[in-house]
Amino acid sequence: MTGRRAIWKRPGAGEAGQSMAEFAVTLLVLVLIIFGIVDLGRAIWIQNMLSNAAREGARCASVPGCGDPIAAAKAQIVGIPLDAVTPQVIPLTPTPGGDPNAPGSVEVKVKYVFHPASGLIGQFADASSGAPQIVLTGRAVMRKEIKEP
Repeated sequence: MTGRRAIWKRPGAGEAGQSMAEFAVTLLVLVLIIFGIVDLGRAIWIQNMLSNAAREGARCASVPGCGDPIAAAKAQIVGIPLDAVTPQVIPLTPTPGGDPNAPGSVEVKVKYVFHPASGLIGQFADASSGAPQIVLTGRAVMRKEIKEP
């Protein structure tokens, strides 16, 4: 009996590599989901910031004597480069004779091209220009206030 090999092995002796492979696959999926959640949170935060900037720009454009509505909109932008943000003021109702104090409405749109960092959100983005990108837009419409004489 000294020259024969044992037929029975102890339980779980050859499964150490299998559990390591399962851990690697599970960790990869978990990290991808976490980065997707963080990326989605960034996109929602930027969308909220663009909506606030558009609202401030529209408020400034609707109040006489407020100043530059584009500067007011850009003042609300934090954490992203200002040159990547494009605010635009659009008068909705034509003002007679070009009078800035005439009644009407004003619309402010603020656009930003968001580049997702994770592959999970990047799958749903437009990749026609190479890198995946999503155009986020904030929009606000307000009635112009009339300055009393």
